[in-house]
Amino acid sequence: MQGSHRVRSQKNNGRPSARRSGSGSPFLRRQVYDALLMAMTFAIAAGVIFPSVDVASAGHVRLKNSVVIEGTAGLVNGLNFGPKLVGNAAPAEYIMMIDNGMQRYFVPRKQVSEVNQDAELSRIEEFKVPQKLDSRTKTPQTVGTFSKIQPFDEFGRRTVTTADGGLDIVQAVTLIRPDYLRVNAVKYEWEFSLATTSIPHDQLDAMIRQVTDQNSASDRMAIYRFYVQAQMLQHAAVEMDSIKRDFPDMRDKLEELNQTFADLYTQQITTELRHRRQAGQHHLAERAIQQFPLDQLSPQALRQVGVLSDQLSQGKEQIDLVKARLAELQAEIKDQNLQATVSAYRVVISEQLNFESLDRMSAFLNFHDDADLSAEEKLALAYSGWVLGGGEAVTNLSNSLRLWQARFLILEFMRTENLNSRNELIKTLSELEGIGPETVAKLIPLLPPLIETPELTEDVPFWLQATKDQEETQVRYQVLLPHEYSPHHRYPLIVALHSVGRSTDDELRWWGGTAEEPLQSRRRGYIVIAPEYLGEGAKEYDYSPVTHFKVLQSLKDARKRFRIDSDRVFLSGHGIGGDAAFDIGMSHAYEFAGIIPISGVCDKFCRFYWENAKRLPWYIVAGELDRDLAIRNSRDFDRMLKYGFDMIYTEYTGRGYETFYSEIHRLFDWMEIERRAPSTKEVEHEFMRFTDNRADWIMTTGIPPKLLPSAVIWTNGKPSNAKRVSLKADIKDGAAGQTTIYIRTPGDNVTLWLSPQLVDFSKRLQVRIQGSQKFNDFPQPEIGHMLDDLRINGDRERFCWTKLEL
Repeated sequence: MQGSHRVRSQKNNGRPSARRSGSGSPFLRRQVYDALLMAMTFAIAAGVIFPSVDVASAGHVRLKNSVVIEGTAGLVNGLNFGPKLVGNAAPAEYIMMIDNGMQRYFVPRKQVSEVNQDAELSRIEEFKVPQKLDSRTKTPQTVGTFSKIQPFDEFGRRTVTTADGGLDIVQAVTLIRPDYLRVNAVKYEWEFSLATTSIPHDQLDAMIRQVTDQNSASDRMAIYRFYVQAQMLQHAAVEMDSIKRDFPDMRDKLEELNQTFADLYTQQITTELRHRRQAGQHHLAERAIQQFPLDQLSPQALRQVGVLSDQLSQGKEQIDLVKARLAELQAEIKDQNLQATVSAYRVVISEQLNFESLDRMSAFLNFHDDADLSAEEKLALAYSGWVLGGGEAVTNLSNSLRLWQARFLILEFMRTENLNSRNELIKTLSELEGIGPETVAKLIPLLPPLIETPELTEDVPFWLQATKDQEETQVRYQVLLPHEYSPHHRYPLIVALHSVGRSTDDELRWWGGTAEEPLQSRRRGYIVIAPEYLGEGAKEYDYSPVTHFKVLQSLKDARKRFRIDSDRVFLSGHGIGGDAAFDIGMSHAYEFAGIIPISGVCDKFCRFYWENAKRLPWYIVAGELDRDLAIRNSRDFDRMLKYGFDMIYTEYTGRGYETFYSEIHRLFDWMEIERRAPSTKEVEHEFMRFTDNRADWIMTTGIPPKLLPSAVIWTNGKPSNAKRVSLKADIKDGAAGQTTIYIRTPGDNVTLWLSPQLVDFSKRLQVRIQGSQKFNDFPQPEIGHMLDDLRINGDRERFCWTKLEL
């Protein structure tokens, strides 16, 4: 029997086979699997490798950013309106709602590129669980946190205890699908769903066994298909082994499934290995390949694994070759002083050369045995390539050595506190032959950490301090590094803000797990930092400039210590951490690639700042019954959706205040495609706090206190002593070879951070503020401005070439 019509009485039919080792499987020997599991250092059984579930749905919606959301789609007028069929939509229906049975996704109609309502439905395995539901009271209006959650028993029942009133609520599973479990409260009209991957396997398996006949081959095959559809492949393999033992007459038929299953399993693992390599985890991928059951793979699977293996082997050979050739070529140099100099640089390269930095040696590897090049020219390719990148390598050894000298001066500048010393370093750097702003801009991306941080650990989080002890506001944050962290790999960053009742440790565990059970951020190659941003004893988010400073200063400090891709920085938070994510994201949108508020409130300043976020991607997660969030957030969400912001809002049906870990895989898939928007020549920024006065490349100061007081007072949800002000700037290229920046500002002063992406430095620049000319000259790139911007912000992807203060 296949499909959703299976219902059996709840009786104990025995729990045979899923608990057996499965060591006899011809396509997945248990000992091989265990070795692979150990090598990859995370639990497949927890759904980490196979998190997504590709089961049948009524269709899908594809967004312009390439995200695909499965479910039944319809258009709605707003978040408080019901759905209508796409074909009957009126022009005013600007929100697309996609319902997958567990949650509803809301996206702007303007962001939709494809709607498929006619997807062919494949048969999926469902298990109906008979439950006796008492006469029930009406659905609860809100659902808070629980102080205790019991595990589900084999009959699909559990008891949860509310944190506020200590009320015990019995919940019962009524339907088990590969993607979610439908759950009902026994005494309340309260229905919701839980992701299948969020249920421990022993509980899930016990419930399935209770409603199936373990002596029925068709039921047992249904269990096998269920685990395949849920992508719990290791459990499917164990189930197949037990079916073969319990039903010997089916062996021949089952053997036909072996290769299909093996290919599916191998595809999942090889995909995972590729992801590991992309995350810079080459040694882990190599150890996993060494444990791979090569004798059990199809020719196609063997080719996939072989390509990965060859790439790793070739990389190791090239690393050895570079080290050997550098030593040989150095020995050919006759000048003893020059030989001593290149020897010091060779030590650096030999110590730091690995899979992540190998591409710097591409030019050297291409020409290391070229008979037309001298030893010095070949060494020049190696040493210049190391500091500039293989594509920028040069053959002049003197120029290469000056690049290393410039690199040393830049690092000294970054690590020196004394202003006079920094000025002297800039003077020396500027006097080096051939070292100008263009060269410095090429050196910056491949610099080592700007702040040296000893004793980095991958297994456990560690604390760092972003400010000096003598500073008034102390800033501390915790860091969780991914597997095989390397300063030569560019890492995306998650800034995670915890809620009341949760610590920075809790937030890091949510994203990355523990050393014993590493989870998504470690697997995907993300750095996570958790700032200590709340004041002592805080019970709610305070919307204060001090809080903003703590979060942003943590980000800047982390960018100086680790090789963070500043175009892939994501701000997230749970509870009041979500409140903070809304506020900080809208106040400083130019810093982030995306904002992820979970169970957060979009309130106070956000109601006036929402237009600042129009170029900022959003992924918002909440529960339908979480306090009064739906009402408080709907106005701003409606506006953001109506105007087509890059936004995904998902609401878990019947769920309350939770952390929603089941959404984490989709969050990472979304983060993989999102990048910080490039600087634009037109800026419009709304703000009400004097510390929110910067928008990307422009900042204003000297704003009258009557417009922006030092502290905003809120009365009945409205600011009683402050008004929203606007900072506007527009860069126009004139026909006469002149560029003009038009600025409207509430302040007396303006600072501009300009780069070649914004202005042509070969053209005259005119700056007009409030209609009056304030600057009319050719802007000059200055190394001092470049490095000072980098020293303050640590942003290697976006730094200014000159700064104008007007």
